[in-house]
Amino acid sequence: RHTRYISVTGVQTCALPIWDTRFAPQVPGFPNMFTVTGPGKMIFVAGTGPEQEMTGAIQFKDNFLEQCRYAYGKVKKMLVAHGATMSDVVRQVVYVVDVRNREDYGKCRTEAFQGATLPASTGIYVSALAWPYMLFEVEITAVVAR
Repeated sequence: RHTRYISVTGVQTCALPIWDTRFAPQVPGFPNMFTVTGPGKMIFVAGTGPEQEMTGAIQFKDNFLEQCRYAYGKVKKMLVAHGATMSDVVRQVVYVVDVRNREDYGKCRTEAFQGATLPASTGIYVSALAWPYMLFEVEITAVVAR
């Protein structure tokens, strides 16, 4: 278990991953919930995928791994702009087109969260996303000290 404490002028904010086996079996590396105590700023990143920031064009058509890396890269930039990093992420929901992309998603997620505790996560396999050729989308919730 890793606990992240953030000190804010003498007051601590704590994002604590919990493996509560009363509700789900413990799977190493996959906390099923986080609790957040103390003052903190919550950051909600809506569904982010491989859309190019300026044009909206889907990047890396037919390449799941690169779409995933691109989306997480965008998430990292948004978090940094609001004073956060991937270490501050407490929850994520991912949408993946085609269950056969499962291995590549695992590789991509490991890269994206390198050095950070994995957040509480939900993975949903879908038949399609918002735009043609879009294979991956992620929603993020992060908590940082105010």
